[in-house]
Amino acid sequence: SGKEDAPAQRRERLELEDFEVPGGGAFDSVQWLNARLASTGVPFEKLEQHLTSLAMRCQLLCTDTSQSIDVASSQLVAQLPATSRDLERMRDQAVRGHERLGQVLDGLRDADDRKQSGLQGLAEIDAVKTRVETACAALKEVVSWERKVEGCQKMVHSGKLPTALAQLASLKGVLDAFRMLPEYAKKETQIQQLEETLLGTARRKARAAVERNVVADLAACGEVFAAMGRREEPLTIARAVFAEVAERAWQFQAADASAGALASAVQAVFEAIAQSFRERWPLLQSLDEEPTAEGQSDALRLDSGVVLGAAIASAVRAALAALSGKLDRCLAAGAAGEGDGDFASREESSAHQRASRAVALLAVYGDGFEALAQVAPMAEAPGLWAEACRDAAAPGIVATAAEAAAEEALP
Repeated sequence: SGKEDAPAQRRERLELEDFEVPGGGAFDSVQWLNARLASTGVPFEKLEQHLTSLAMRCQLLCTDTSQSIDVASSQLVAQLPATSRDLERMRDQAVRGHERLGQVLDGLRDADDRKQSGLQGLAEIDAVKTRVETACAALKEVVSWERKVEGCQKMVHSGKLPTALAQLASLKGVLDAFRMLPEYAKKETQIQQLEETLLGTARRKARAAVERNVVADLAACGEVFAAMGRREEPLTIARAVFAEVAERAWQFQAADASAGALASAVQAVFEAIAQSFRERWPLLQSLDEEPTAEGQSDALRLDSGVVLGAAIASAVRAALAALSGKLDRCLAAGAAGEGDGDFASREESSAHQRASRAVALLAVYGDGFEALAQVAPMAEAPGLWAEACRDAAAPGIVATAAEAAAEEALP
């Protein structure tokens, strides 16, 4: 029976896993023993024998565990010298790698310094090359400069303004080639004189174009003004021309003339202004189609797509301003030198003359505005009247004449 129990004991040999507690709790020996006895189902009469066998298996497990620990300790102690040597070797290799990396970085810095000095040398060479090329270009242009300047002057005098403008732009480009030469100041002065000559010629030609009603010539001059940064020049010239139209139409000279003569003079001015607008409103429209430096905030667009506004309204204001200026001077002179005799008779004559002039001026102004209203741009865009007559745009133009007529009516 003892031989039969030995295999059974070997089969029931304890392992470390038998002492594990589910859930990782604390180990309780009493609880473990009770669970062990309950699982084996040992009868009471064999309990002592079973406990003895269980104690022996626990001792065997302790012996095996102790031997395993001893073996593992021996192996660890045997491996420690080799591990220490490996760590020392790794440290040496790390030191040598660090030294090599420092050498590589030093080489890279040297190479970068050489590259930077090379790039700087190339930049200096390129600058010298540019200066040499500029000097060569300047030497080539020295011979042809005067010929090009004379050609540009001839184009300006012959009226070929767009071609002269292009030639002037070319000369400005060539002028940079003379920047390092002593002749630069002289050449720059020549360019400035050419610009002034071109601008003056463009102004004269633009004025002639407005006076003769030539839209194409005015457009060519507008290109020159735009290229020279003077987009408002055509509009300024148009205002001056329409103001002169009003001044030339003014034929009233005598300060003590009758109300009828004064009304006739004002009527002649209105008729001249209306006729000038009938003839030139397409020309003024061409000015409105080109944006000015201040934009076209005052422009009006008709149902047909035609743009009207700044130029036409400005011309109307200029003409009415000229008329108001003439009328103011005439009325002031007349009031200062009215009649002889005693005070009462002079006052009565003055009151009568002022009243007659006021009635005549109001009537002729009404007829004049009605004539202007029938001109094509005013008829198609009645809103231009508000722009031409608003006080903020033209203080003292229409309002001055109306106030003068009202003052004339005072007793």
